[in-house]
Amino acid sequence: AIGDAWLVFERVQAIMTMQSSQSGEEVVPKNIKQALDDPKWRHEAVFKELNQLTVRETWIFVRKSAVDELASRQGKRQVLPSVWRLKLKDPIYNPDGEIIQPAKRKGRITVNGKKQFIESYDKSSTYAPVADAATIRLMLVIAALQGFYIRMADVCNAFALCKLDEEIYMHPPAGMRRWMRETGQKMFYSPVEPDSTDYFDPKQPVNPNDSFLLRLKTSLYGLHQAANLFYKIMKKALEVEGFTETREPCLFVRYEDPESGGDGSTSM
Repeated sequence: AIGDAWLVFERVQAIMTMQSSQSGEEVVPKNIKQALDDPKWRHEAVFKELNQLTVRETWIFVRKSAVDELASRQGKRQVLPSVWRLKLKDPIYNPDGEIIQPAKRKGRITVNGKKQFIESYDKSSTYAPVADAATIRLMLVIAALQGFYIRMADVCNAFALCKLDEEIYMHPPAGMRRWMRETGQKMFYSPVEPDSTDYFDPKQPVNPNDSFLLRLKTSLYGLHQAANLFYKIMKKALEVEGFTETREPCLFVRYEDPESGGDGSTSM
């Protein structure tokens, strides 16, 4: 068994060496300006992220003048800066070290949460548990001993799936106006208040040269409450599927009781 483990280790080490030798062929842009100047990064990372978040209705477009007018009547509003995160995701290899998926250019729009009104949040609205490394190792050991099937899933842009009930605005991300011009995307303004008619023409599209803001309808990475909102969604989804939360952080268990028509299996 030790010999087999050593062979596996050598194989992993060889693949990592191969990856490091093949990396460095492309440099990640240092800022969004460099990304926009590079056609590949502009379309595959920046424009793709803008398109995905817009299609998901992550935000609505509102006139900045309408938000300023609302703030003059009801008090200051949260208008947060947007920040781009650029990354070149590593290629995926098969056990023989062959590339089965090339490196991927990735752009992510985040919010500068440091500018949030921190005094309006408490621990109950921002805290989200994290799985302990010891718990993960223990579950892997149990799965190996019991012959359980192990499956891993990744939720793409997870935080952007969480509905946001608060009134939070964001400055347009760098590159959005260029994306609108080059792709011909037509956006339309929404009212800053449900019953508001001020500064609102539902038939008038957003001009890329306009002074506008984005009102967030879903959470984004960088918001203080983002992780908390996502954990609540995941917890509710798992409970609907019959899982029960344990005392260990982020560990849910479901037992299929044979007496209730189950097959006696356990899922974690």
